[in-house]
Amino acid sequence: MKSLFTSLLVITITIQAGYAQLKVKEHVWPAASPTTNIPDTLTDNDAVMVHMQHDIKNNLDLSAGKIYNIESIRIRVKIYTQIGLEEYSICSINKGKYSSITKFDARTIKQDGRIVDLTSSEIKILEIKEDSERDGYENVRISIPGVEIGDEIEIIYAIENEGFITGRDVHLYTDIPTLKSVFSYTTDNSVVTDFRMYNDLPDPVIKRAMNDAVFTWTLTNLEGLGDQYSSDFTETLPFIRFAVRKVIVNGRPLEGLAKWGILNNDWAEIYDNYANVYTNVNFLDSYKGVSYNGYMKKFRAANANLTTDQLVEKLVNYINDSLEIVSTSDEFTSKSAMYYINTKKIDEKNIHNLIKNYLSENNIKFYIVFARDRVEGKMDIAFASGNMITDVFYASQDTAGNVRFIYPSNTSKKYHLDELPYRILGTEAIMVSRKTNNSLKTDVNKIRIPGYEANINTRTTMVNIKVNLAGGESTFKSKNTFNGSFSNRYRNYVLNALEEDDKNKSLAENFDINEAYKIDTFSVEKNENVFPYGFGFNYQGKVTIGMQKIDNTTYSIPLVGLVDHFKLRTNDNNRILNYHCPFKYIDTYKVYLQFDKSVELLENNLEELWVFNAIGNYMVSVKNVNDKILLVESKLDLRKDKLKPEEYRVLYNTNENINKTSQARILFKTL
Repeated sequence: MKSLFTSLLVITITIQAGYAQLKVKEHVWPAASPTTNIPDTLTDNDAVMVHMQHDIKNNLDLSAGKIYNIESIRIRVKIYTQIGLEEYSICSINKGKYSSITKFDARTIKQDGRIVDLTSSEIKILEIKEDSERDGYENVRISIPGVEIGDEIEIIYAIENEGFITGRDVHLYTDIPTLKSVFSYTTDNSVVTDFRMYNDLPDPVIKRAMNDAVFTWTLTNLEGLGDQYSSDFTETLPFIRFAVRKVIVNGRPLEGLAKWGILNNDWAEIYDNYANVYTNVNFLDSYKGVSYNGYMKKFRAANANLTTDQLVEKLVNYINDSLEIVSTSDEFTSKSAMYYINTKKIDEKNIHNLIKNYLSENNIKFYIVFARDRVEGKMDIAFASGNMITDVFYASQDTAGNVRFIYPSNTSKKYHLDELPYRILGTEAIMVSRKTNNSLKTDVNKIRIPGYEANINTRTTMVNIKVNLAGGESTFKSKNTFNGSFSNRYRNYVLNALEEDDKNKSLAENFDINEAYKIDTFSVEKNENVFPYGFGFNYQGKVTIGMQKIDNTTYSIPLVGLVDHFKLRTNDNNRILNYHCPFKYIDTYKVYLQFDKSVELLENNLEELWVFNAIGNYMVSVKNVNDKILLVESKLDLRKDKLKPEEYRVLYNTNENINKTSQARILFKTL
């Protein structure tokens, strides 16, 4: 999970890139309270959040024909250390094209009570650059000048967007201790909003007026979360989930709002909405005199003897083996199915159409499955909301009654039958089936998507290095095998590299290969489309292994670079929330060091090291295979995919052991 302070500032705004400062109306601050008396138990923090106010307002101006929302943040932070100063005197904001900042201001309350009220011209934009993770967004870094350790800084900003904020999960914690945190939601009385409170969050205080209503939640004395990377705050923290359900004008609900994400608490309606999102009215049209219905009629006749299982397998294999998935454009996305089949190119939107129509044409009952990334939060079948959904895919039943999953392939990844992104494995999902769109009969089921054990998610790396004792580069050959989620994670990097002009450069950049290895050639040796999706590839070239000559017969080689385990990110902090690992796994290395002379391994701390703990184990050893070969073996085994805070500390210590071991050197002599 991102830094909470940073997350609060990640709001869509519009600032012209040429501006050296913000061009907004000055904020009129209320009289400042004196510096805050912080409890002694909190003064050893880098900073303390004195007050945080987060407001969302949905507005419907019928007279102007305008629907818009305003989201604002006001914080007051006490700075205690240089780290706190660096963190909270610079704001990082993501901006989009179609939003506008209507307010941004800051002031500082000095330790002696003086108030420094900055003008917008004094609040400097440090940098504007494209957001690397989202197209159409830029990151803006803004500096608040003049802040010193011991000061309290107040920041306020407001962002206006067209349309409603149709739903969201909101919690009141920040990354630092917070004395008081307030969230308010204001809505026009014609906008019907549904709320759920979770994890013992109290009901809101409600103030109703003639035209609108304000719902306010307040929590006090909250502990700081720190860096809760890869955590789901909905598991344990109190939070609000809201969704706009209706807009009522002149006593009647407006129609046609589903395309804007305004939906009833009804999974059938969400099913219809997602089905409509992918609709292509030209999909069944003819191309070069052949219609899709006619094509499928011949297909059914030619494959009349295939079982349901085989028909589904045939569809997924066809997509992966015969179609190139390209980026969507307005023109390309409205072609007919036969155009895509003939050109062997299709976009992501029409992959959905192809799957749905193929299953329907072959009378295969299917479900649309709605799932959520395990880090994003939990699904709630009693609160149907598109805002919970991160993944949409398909399921059917085979002849034995087992559920088979079809995850739509995309421009970056192709998925085999039953293969799903590892971030949704083990989570609860909602399966919805309707005979036809808008039909009365709806089949809604909650399922738990199966997860994989560690012995399914395996990576095995075998390297043979012909060591050049004279120094300089050595030659190597590497054989790599992946199964389960490792295959899902890395397979497409390799396959995509095969399509690039500079294949080896692409592989080295995207596969995260140690830069010491210079690849000459590589090839795919195995690509299985059935569970556990075994994938293997080999590469070879030259490598600099950092060997040092100590005297005429004695040498050392660093372990780092020979073994590079798939380690999970950890940092030493007081973790509050559970840590969600990508997946359980077993990562094994075998590195053979071949010499043209007889060698003998000298006594060193890598003879054999084992670390066992509650989450798995780590092993490394070095031994003579024969008089000219040394074997380095290392194995990292993670047996849990969700760690409690105390187990996270064990993971941290395991990583520290690995880091320490990787700095050791293999000591040997020639005979």
